[in-house]
Amino acid sequence: MKKIMMVAVAALALAGCTQSDSQEPTQAPSTEQAKPVGGDETKKDDNVSNAQLVTYEVKVDGMMCDGCKKHVTDILAAQEGVNDVTVDLKTGTAIVHVKPGATFDEAKAKDALDVDDYKLTACTRIPN
Repeated sequence: MKKIMMVAVAALALAGCTQSDSQEPTQAPSTEQAKPVGGDETKKDDNVSNAQLVTYEVKVDGMMCDGCKKHVTDILAAQEGVNDVTVDLKTGTAIVHVKPGATFDEAKAKDALDVDDYKLTACTRIPN
């Protein structure tokens, strides 16, 4: 059992994922423009007002660190129709704003997250 735990810890360390409550980025930003890590959200389309957006609350299991948070943010932000995403590591939730006329495809998001061992466990549309 001890050997299994050591292998699991080593695998997490190699993946760059260690449990952390810190809101500080774990590595220095590259020369490219770095995406924010600590509670900030993805880039919004400034041509869309908040009143026009459709909001979903998505529960995601499997996030343990800021790297996980960034990865989940990137996966959700890449989904068709998504305007912006804010992920809260401590609560395991993401707020996803979808552009007017688009819908959030929960099944596609679930499949994309499952590839990396994150689990979308609930998706609720929040009325405006």
